Amino acid sequence: MNSILSFLDKNKIFYEVNENKIIIKVWAKPGQKIQKYSVSDSGELILFIKEKAIDGKANDRFVDFLKDLLKVRKKDIQLKRGHKSKHKTFEVFI
Repeated sequence: MNSILSFLDKNKIFYEVNENKIIIKVWAKPGQKIQKYSVSDSGELILFIKEKAIDGKANDRFVDFLKDLLKVRKKDIQLKRGHKSKHKTFEVFI
C-alpha cells in the first residue's frame, strides 16, 4: 500500500482512501499514438492508451496500465464507474 500511496502523492494525483480500497478518478484518453500518463491541474490522473474504445477493450487496457503504474495485481483493480465514459472511477484494493 505504501508504494501505491507514494506514487500517487509524488505525482500529486487526487485519491480517496475508503476502508480497504483506494479510489482514483481517471480521465481516459483511448486511441492515442502513445501510451503515457499525465496529471491535470485538479489532480485527476489522465491515461493515454493506444487501444480504441471498441467492445470494452480500452477499459481492459486502462486496468492493465493502472496495474503496471501502481504495481498491483490485476484482480486488485476494479472499474467502478464510467464503463462508457471518458471519466472513470477505479477502486484499488489494498
